[in-house]
Amino acid sequence: MKNVRDCWCIQIDITNACEKKCSNCTHLVKCSKPWKMDVNTFVKAIESLDGFPNVVGIIGGNPMLHPNLFEMIGYMQFKVPRENRGIWISTYGNDGRIEGVIKEVFTEKHIYFNDHNKPNWHQPLLVASKDLIPDPVERDRYIRNCWLAELWSPSITPNGCYRCEVMGAMDTALKFNLGLPIEKGWWKRDLCDFEQQVQAFCHRCGLCVPMERRLDADQLDDFTETNKDLVVPERSKPYDMSEYDSHKIVNWFPCEYRVKPEKPIGLAISVGYGECLSKVLPYNMRHLEKAFVVTTPTDTKTKEACDKYPNIEVIETDLFYRYGAKFNKGAAVELATWLLPKDKWCLIFDADVMLPADCFILERLEKNCIYGTPRAMVYTDEELEKAIKWRNFDCDGLEVKDLGPIGAFQLFNTSANVLNVRPWYGINYNNASWCDNVFQFKWHPNMRKVLPINILHLGDRHNWVGAVEGTFPRPSTPQALVNEHEPLTDVPVEKVLMDVWEELKRLGKYPMWG
Repeated sequence: MKNVRDCWCIQIDITNACEKKCSNCTHLVKCSKPWKMDVNTFVKAIESLDGFPNVVGIIGGNPMLHPNLFEMIGYMQFKVPRENRGIWISTYGNDGRIEGVIKEVFTEKHIYFNDHNKPNWHQPLLVASKDLIPDPVERDRYIRNCWLAELWSPSITPNGCYRCEVMGAMDTALKFNLGLPIEKGWWKRDLCDFEQQVQAFCHRCGLCVPMERRLDADQLDDFTETNKDLVVPERSKPYDMSEYDSHKIVNWFPCEYRVKPEKPIGLAISVGYGECLSKVLPYNMRHLEKAFVVTTPTDTKTKEACDKYPNIEVIETDLFYRYGAKFNKGAAVELATWLLPKDKWCLIFDADVMLPADCFILERLEKNCIYGTPRAMVYTDEELEKAIKWRNFDCDGLEVKDLGPIGAFQLFNTSANVLNVRPWYGINYNNASWCDNVFQFKWHPNMRKVLPINILHLGDRHNWVGAVEGTFPRPSTPQALVNEHEPLTDVPVEKVLMDVWEELKRLGKYPMWG
């Protein structure tokens, strides 16, 4: 769970009034009496966020139903930069002029309009995590890794400031009065200051726990015993817990509640890694639109692992070993990067890394940055089995390495300013130990970022000359074969780049880049 100061947005919740009666609404619209924030409290809320560097949002209910909305927007316009203003609405009302005002005050990027005419799927909020998962230790892990806390927003309500929008809605309904004071700089406080809210509300909330979602048009709230006093009986349904098992729900993407987000194109090198690839692809391909896997003509196990996925294209080449190279990974990566579209997110990943369920939302990332992630090192089958029981991996007891955006995980956009000169990768190196650093060092240190997730790395990280097929875990490359930064002698970059072009021609591939 990240600190409030690191969140992409903080919402000012101005009313629970809404013309909709959606299933499992995060504002608990059907569970509390109508209320609205007064203008003085809104001004205080805006003042309290002075210096917050990200989006300041107005949300409801439907903010359009607040009688003083435009007075509030006027003050926000005075205090918050336009690019940092956001608003979440479900209608523009009956006055055609209102839409024009909204579009003038807020950027198109941060006007979130959802009239609910398309199907929306809402996860049960009132199915309490403590009812589904009696073990407090297991339940706490789900709470600390809640997708909503990671990807969504803290909030300010008339009752105070909250680590999470749902905490604010629950406190309004339950009247616990646990909001922090609305005072300047509250958003800089550490997570420990919100612990009382976590203990009071997260164990009653079901959003952190994998479960099936309900169509909003059903207008029913699912609930369990703990929250039965909050629901309206004729608009609710008891949740069937008889066959619930959180560990069996792996393909659970709660943030995809309305439209499917953009996914990157994957790019992996696999030579002698067929067995590892078969383990990681089920976890990784769920995050990718498609993938290129580059291997050698003789690596049948890699090709067999990829055959199960129609959106994987295997590229066979001998570029790895030309000019006497032990394993020129950079040339093979460069070959595949010519097939990437412009202005498209790409993830270069090692064939022995596994991605967690909650990984990234591309719309929240900066196109001129490159992103890496820490790696939790897994050395045995027992460690792997224990780790993957959790959708975001149980990394307790594992060695975690954070080396920035190195080749195990490099997420970037092909339109980044630094990628206007070829080659991108280090393409004239004797092994795979340095070519990825040539790539990441194109970005200024301030533009190299680390995502707040852990990936699993299966086996030793020093496999820089390819791998020998065998059972997991594999031994690392003998140190005598690993000389970092070792370039190919008397082989200029231009010569290898020409080979890449000739290889594209031989494969019948048309480069996406002129």
